[in-house]
Amino acid sequence: MNSTISSGDLSDTPVEFKHFPVLDGLRGAAVLIVMLYHLELLVPQLNLFVRGGFLGVDVFFVLSGFLITSVLMKEHDRTGKISLKNFYWRRFLRLAPAFWAFLLVMYVFGNSILPAREAAVIYENDNFLYSFFYAMNWHRAFGFGATGNLNHTWSLAIEEQFYIVWSLFLVGAYFFCKSRKQIFLLTLMTVLGLTVFRVLRTVSGTETTILYYSTENRIDAILIGCGAAMIFGWRLIDRDLFRSRNFGRAAFCAGVVAVGIIFSFSHEDRSLYAGALSVFSLSVAVIILRLIANENSYFSQIFSFSPLRLVGQISYALYLWHYALFEFGKKSFSSGYLQVSVGISLAFAVSIGSYFLIEKPFLRLKSKFSAH
Repeated sequence: MNSTISSGDLSDTPVEFKHFPVLDGLRGAAVLIVMLYHLELLVPQLNLFVRGGFLGVDVFFVLSGFLITSVLMKEHDRTGKISLKNFYWRRFLRLAPAFWAFLLVMYVFGNSILPAREAAVIYENDNFLYSFFYAMNWHRAFGFGATGNLNHTWSLAIEEQFYIVWSLFLVGAYFFCKSRKQIFLLTLMTVLGLTVFRVLRTVSGTETTILYYSTENRIDAILIGCGAAMIFGWRLIDRDLFRSRNFGRAAFCAGVVAVGIIFSFSHEDRSLYAGALSVFSLSVAVIILRLIANENSYFSQIFSFSPLRLVGQISYALYLWHYALFEFGKKSFSSGYLQVSVGISLAFAVSIGSYFLIEKPFLRLKSKFSAH
């Protein structure tokens, strides 16, 4: 299951990649946006202000594409191959233990933790099985699954499906393409093709549930992150450009555009799928390139704020748990203040526990499957 190619145009410049703390801050901002979006469960008045908060998931998508591709490019550069077996094991250790622990608690204690209707979602319409096997997005796309708890696992399903296909794509691309630029152009063409396909489906009247949940309509965001990783890791564009004042202005404008889209669109707006979704993902990619190219900029300092980076480190657990714990607060208290304060506090407390007791121990095992 390994792919090996000879050197040449594909290894002209060494791939340099490291952990960027500033991206933890961006991840933290993304999960807070999603949490604020779901907080309307307890404070319906927030709907006017957070109608586009679901786009925090697309920030995760772009970030995932960037980080995963950077790691795979570095592995190939160091070893001349991509080990699919090791890659899948690393993904499993990173994602599955915390996810399955969450599902187990929901299945065993759902009736105790959640309101009756929300608990029923876990046990009906095969929702639990679709979540467990990373297929909730297809379950929702065709209207079979109920909304509520476990519904948010649709995004995890898309990422898992993408990881499998993308790693195979890169193996083939390294084997058949003669240069890094060819791989990048192939990625870019795929993004354009998927974007045009979604626009055509939107114009033709495809249901918004299919446009929102189906894999082929959403992975362009992840691919945009992959393309950004190629631009940065392979130095397809001189990094001095990303450090320049003009690019800083462009990144600021991208941030304004992204925030504007968050405030302007709901997931039911058809116009979102006719172009705005792609513009949002491109804006996030521009922001990422600016953040990592100039970590001393004012823009980067915002996302380097220590509490925000800490939120980013537990963001996966926060994403898993926050919705259920908001519902627990709703079930347990009549006071809106207590619902919000208890729901948020428990979300952070449980997520910290998940991070240190489940995620970190399994993350330490990833070194056994790293490139040497």
